[in-house]
Amino acid sequence: KYFRTHLLITGQTREQLGSAFQARRIRKVRVVNIDAPLDLYEVWLGDDPARRLAAETYESALLQLEEGAFREASRTAADLIRQFEPEGPALVLAAQALQFATNPDLVFTSEWTLPGK
Repeated sequence: KYFRTHLLITGQTREQLGSAFQARRIRKVRVVNIDAPLDLYEVWLGDDPARRLAAETYESALLQLEEGAFREASRTAADLIRQFEPEGPALVLAAQALQFATNPDLVFTSEWTLPGK
């Protein structure tokens, strides 16, 4: 629900899926009652070129965010939002990037602690 997408899986589950499923890395998160951070992936069935392009663009924005290039991450995510609807993960990424770009006193970590279950 936090990423506004339909189906998220962990990295461990992603490794077990076959090639019939496409996936994009969404974010490393910390969740309630689990000590280690988890990599989350969004999955879909089949090979859709538009979704693959969206996944590549999202990965670029995510890498920019993780490297602390917050303004660039927000621009890349905004481009993705304009091109593809709905794009919940990019909306969340853009909002977080803007938050860090406009508040230099905030301490950024690549692991997002989810606010609840």
